[in-house]
Amino acid sequence: MTKHEIGVLACRVLSIYTIISAVKTIYYIVFLVQPIEGVSTTWRIFASVVPFVLFATLGILLWVLADHIVVHMLAGTKASDSKVASLDIQSIAFSTVGLFVLADVIPRISQLIVRLSVKVHNAPLQELLSARTKVQAAGMVAQLAVGLGLFFGARGLIGILKAVREAGMREPDGG
Repeated sequence: MTKHEIGVLACRVLSIYTIISAVKTIYYIVFLVQPIEGVSTTWRIFASVVPFVLFATLGILLWVLADHIVVHMLAGTKASDSKVASLDIQSIAFSTVGLFVLADVIPRISQLIVRLSVKVHNAPLQELLSARTKVQAAGMVAQLAVGLGLFFGARGLIGILKAVREAGMREPDGG
């Protein structure tokens, strides 16, 4: 297999996972049926449908745009080089993990935004900005940063790993 084929395969596996995650969010549809005092029907529909739509859209985009994503993941490598080196596989793996992290956190960020927008209408500001909400938001921002770093910085991480390995294998200059 070529580097490109491995990358496309990884994106498509992640796409399948994301679509399965979309199916798991169907339980939010319960919010459509269950009336919540002080929350409009529009907000209930929005909060119920958004997680499914985000996961499903992300999964479909990962499948359809796999070739373009892999071109970005393999930027800086020779297109004619069909031999897959271990560093290339590591780079693809880091980029795929970065995509996985992004696919996980982006819908959760949108869910938090929807949840906060519903609370704005129903709760005082102290409850809206509770310690738990702040910790969740901070965790999601950190996860977003890690995902972006892994996806866009995979080549840099591989360079760091290579330097660390080579540093351990060098013999001290004995004179």
